[in-house]
Amino acid sequence: MAEAAELQAYLEALQAVQAMEAAAERQEAEAGVLRAAVEEVARVRQLVLRLPDKVRRKAMVPYGKHAFFEGELVHTNELMVDLGCGYSLEASAVEAAAVLGRRQAAAEAALAAAEARLAELRARAGAVGQVTMSNEEGEGFFEIRQEYEESEELLRAAAAAAGGAGGGGGGGMETASTSGRCQASRACRSARHAWRVPPARVLAVRVAADIRGIEDFGRLHREPIPGPRSAEPGVVIGHRTKPTPLLSAGLMVERLQKAMTAYGAKHYSAFYSSTIGGIVTDPALILIPLDDQFVCKGYGVADCATLRDGYVYLLDVHLARLVAACEHLGLALPFSVPELERIILDTAAASGKLNGQLRFWVTPGRGGFTPLQLGGLEPSFYCLCVSDTNELERTEGWDAMLVTDDPIQKTSVTSVMSNQHLLTSIAQVAADAKNCQVAIFTDSEGFVQHAAGYNLCILTQGDALIFPPFDNAPPSVTLARMLELFPAERDRSPNDVLINEVQQRKLHISEVLAAKECFLVSTTFLIAPVKSVDGALIADGAPGLTSLALHYMLDNDMAPPGVGYVSPYHTAVPYGYMSGMRSQLV
Repeated sequence: MAEAAELQAYLEALQAVQAMEAAAERQEAEAGVLRAAVEEVARVRQLVLRLPDKVRRKAMVPYGKHAFFEGELVHTNELMVDLGCGYSLEASAVEAAAVLGRRQAAAEAALAAAEARLAELRARAGAVGQVTMSNEEGEGFFEIRQEYEESEELLRAAAAAAGGAGGGGGGGMETASTSGRCQASRACRSARHAWRVPPARVLAVRVAADIRGIEDFGRLHREPIPGPRSAEPGVVIGHRTKPTPLLSAGLMVERLQKAMTAYGAKHYSAFYSSTIGGIVTDPALILIPLDDQFVCKGYGVADCATLRDGYVYLLDVHLARLVAACEHLGLALPFSVPELERIILDTAAASGKLNGQLRFWVTPGRGGFTPLQLGGLEPSFYCLCVSDTNELERTEGWDAMLVTDDPIQKTSVTSVMSNQHLLTSIAQVAADAKNCQVAIFTDSEGFVQHAAGYNLCILTQGDALIFPPFDNAPPSVTLARMLELFPAERDRSPNDVLINEVQQRKLHISEVLAAKECFLVSTTFLIAPVKSVDGALIADGAPGLTSLALHYMLDNDMAPPGVGYVSPYHTAVPYGYMSGMRSQLV
């Protein structure tokens, strides 16, 4: 048992050293990038300061990627400073040098932090020590051996065995005794060798880069781990548990950063919280208090708008729906509507992203966990910019799963966008298990209630567009905009938009299966065609012309207006404000 414990401790130390060495290599690479950035900014800054020394300077002007021609730099005190996101600032050489100086200072601070972290990792790795494993041949093995000492009992037993085989008188006895001692010595050596060789006592572990973890080596030991004699049956043995760590604030942030998912690290670009009163761009700091009534009780309102090429699409309409939902629930707004709009736009600007989605929530704020503690003294507002554009393969439709045994019950809040998605989320999990992309709910009579997170529409064989009432789902902003646009699109493309009339009425699932086309409407995906329900194909199972035409109609409508044009459906994001452009400061 002592050998197994030592081996486990050794492997834990080995893995710790390897992890710290890998982290040190990554930190060294990051420090190298920062070091190069500092040198580059310093070099450019010195060049900018020297430019105004002469009115004209000779230069080689790039002509394409592979050619240069001689030219001159004039107006050497007039520079354009790149601020990012397509914006530039006209500045003098001194002003440009000041901007570069701030960038150099920021890069040097980041470099200092990276080098400090690197030194810490190296110190920690050195403290653990250089761990090596080798056997007598130096082949990268480690042996745990327990020596067996020679004993008089073993000698006498070996001698007796040899004497019994020899027989005879005194001389024979002496001979036997001598022979017995030799055989006893060989037996002792053999016994010692036999004690070291069996697999139960000798573990050979190859040290290589593909060590899979301590739990894999644990399978080599087949003896049950004994517990204390005083332990009762069924009680977890104490030495198999580990103490729960008490974290400092700094260590908590470090672990949050390590625990961030790949999707979140890539797409969670900026987050505003009225609880902290500002915006953060580190995805690990996207946090909502556990006692926020929206988290622990589902009390709150949510909405979502699309960010397209630096403009927020239909922001005013989404904010109006948010305000109406708050009034319906009797939920106070934490800010005025213009202030909410400004926070949403500033969050988008802080993200530095031109495309994605803006999700925002209004909650009663922090409270308690009992029914009597409802918050409301300080309502909260949260906004998250997600850079995922949710692109779909438009040539393929979705498979739907029918939910008939657990219909949605209509209440006074079913038409409010909130986090009351437990039922639809469970249905979506079941649909995913069946390789379906969406769950469609129907009532006991087979009428469509809701498609989890989407509004379902069909195009009948008679070219009528039908969708169910908003009794069990919030009214759709995207669907309303689609209904406004399609008449003009039908006039422009009569062979693609095959809609003669529009009906909002109860829709039976049999009509869905008999439809010419079926599709879902949402802010996230715009139009998503549905090709089957519970394995039964709709029409020929391919996306229809009308579905595709309506999607690209909405997609074109989301594109921002040209330069010099103003659109009531698009709100520009003030990227210049967050990056310091003076003309954008208010």
